[in-house]
Amino acid sequence: MVLVVILGLGLGIYRIFFVPRPLKMRKLESMYIIRPRSNHEWGWGIALVDVEYDDPLGLVYDNGNTYQKGNSYAQSRDIFLRIFTDEDEEIGIPAGDSLEITYDGGQRLAIYLPRITEEPSILYVATDGSTYYDEELTKLAQKAYRG
Repeated sequence: MVLVVILGLGLGIYRIFFVPRPLKMRKLESMYIIRPRSNHEWGWGIALVDVEYDDPLGLVYDNGNTYQKGNSYAQSRDIFLRIFTDEDEEIGIPAGDSLEITYDGGQRLAIYLPRITEEPSILYVATDGSTYYDEELTKLAQKAYRG
């Protein structure tokens, strides 16, 4: 019995400190691609999207790198990142590229991208800026870098 309690406490502590948690937000205030790479007029787009309603909170196109505001919400929502292109262009994002977001009253976060060469690409974001291929945050796409 004591062993079960100790293991349960240990697992609880492990989950608090080591298991990634999904990024949630109410309002996206800005989004900026650190190193734009597209040669086309607009290039590919990156949007942060509400998981439940598939509704963008905002987006930025690679070449122009100008933030376009989307919806905001009264309560925090789970989000995912969608990479897309409106042009006949192949996406060419190398692993480790990143974007910086500001959200919910000035909180800032760098989000790290894996190598992406096709659309649509959907990634789920953890609170540390790591990205994952699945909503449960078990299939790592790109880990966050610590500087």
